[in-house]
Amino acid sequence: MRWFRFYAEAVYDPKVQRLPAAMFRQWVNLLCLASLNEGTLPDSEGIGFALHLSLKATENLLCELIDRQLLDTDGTAVSPHNWAIRQYQSDSSAERVNRYRERAGKNGQSPSAYLKHRDAVLERDRYACVYCGSEKNLVIDHVIPIAQGGGHEIENLATACKSCNSGKAGRTPAQAGYTFVTASSRLHKENVTASSLPQRQIQRTETEQTHTSGGGGKPHTKRRGNVVSSRKR
Repeated sequence: MRWFRFYAEAVYDPKVQRLPAAMFRQWVNLLCLASLNEGTLPDSEGIGFALHLSLKATENLLCELIDRQLLDTDGTAVSPHNWAIRQYQSDSSAERVNRYRERAGKNGQSPSAYLKHRDAVLERDRYACVYCGSEKNLVIDHVIPIAQGGGHEIENLATACKSCNSGKAGRTPAQAGYTFVTASSRLHKENVTASSLPQRQIQRTETEQTHTSGGGGKPHTKRRGNVVSSRKR
């Protein structure tokens, strides 16, 4: 089944919330079409067929959503705004687990060594996902992924629900656009400092900050103390 990411911040996005009800439904349908068409929209005739609109109504809709900065165009193709950034193509969890086990084996480590901290991490995070607050289907997440230099120390471990853990997909919270939402996780994130990252990751994070701090609807990244947090519009 084909799926795409729909971000909860849409409920607070004025560009989305100011849409008339009918246009909001049409915009969501366009997101579905873009997902089915590898990130770009089909031609006007194809859109009109799917949305049951005349050719003129379809073209008016596209122009209106481009003006409202909810669609992007390069003159030849139309796609939802920031689609490539928001719809990060992650590998499967099975592939990530296999790579993780391979690396751990080569380093003489047990892939499940971090699980000795499971009870302590769950208690510290009050048995709730640090990214969304859910108390269901909890797992232990490496805040800084092993692939990016993170370790098994308790300061680099956090409680996450399976949905957030899967969506994070081998990225740091900042790279995935995640923020820490619970009181305990706000205390926890202060322990994940730049000193826990290898030098190449620090440089990459600084580069990401430079590239994403501007306008144009790209993610805005800011540093609070020693922690990078990110919210995407």
